[in-house]
Amino acid sequence: MNIEIIKNIKSYQQDLTDKTCLLIDVFNLTTTIPLLLSNNINKLYLSERSKNIDKKWLKKKNYLIISDKNFKNNIKNSPFDFMFDNFKSKNIILKIDNTIKLINKLHQAREVYCGSYVNFSSLSNHLKKRNLDDLLIFPYSNKLQKKKTLENYICANAYKKFLIQNKINKKKINFDLEKSFRNKIIKFKGNTKQKEMKLFADFMISSSMNLTDLIPIIKFKKKY
Repeated sequence: MNIEIIKNIKSYQQDLTDKTCLLIDVFNLTTTIPLLLSNNINKLYLSERSKNIDKKWLKKKNYLIISDKNFKNNIKNSPFDFMFDNFKSKNIILKIDNTIKLINKLHQAREVYCGSYVNFSSLSNHLKKRNLDDLLIFPYSNKLQKKKTLENYICANAYKKFLIQNKINKKKINFDLEKSFRNKIIKFKGNTKQKEMKLFADFMISSSMNLTDLIPIIKFKKKY
């Protein structure tokens, strides 16, 4: 399997039509998605903009909005919260603007998988069994790949190494992740100790290995 980590999607010129892609956004979308899906929800939708969401449709559904302050029943994106069975049978709309912009740029790909630490083994083994010729890994970075986001590149390299060599250095990964945690916590301006502890819990969940065996694949739809 030829594995390539794409650092800047804008500079990638090849046709994605027959490509299998792996998207990684450790502290946000690709951890949230497998945890939500393992929480017995009904359906999960992704939306880049609020205007793409039909409010008439919402009235007919048992829905929750995640990370969209334009709606009254918005809740915050929290991997820690999604560990618990509070979302059973719900329809979820997940709106994380920048990551979903990157996803939309991959709409021509044959498949787009969501990968993180929480589903590392199940997804890695699934990709191995596929006997793919090529795999493109897209670690999300701030402002559509213009600024490197350390934890996503750590995860991308872990997937690449495991798929090629069938092993990873967990001690090295944990060391590098702790560095990324510290930088984010230092920059975080929480107005309460409770918010700081919640952020720390989200980081710990996001960096935990194999909390679920789900293998999410993104399907594209223009409007719902």
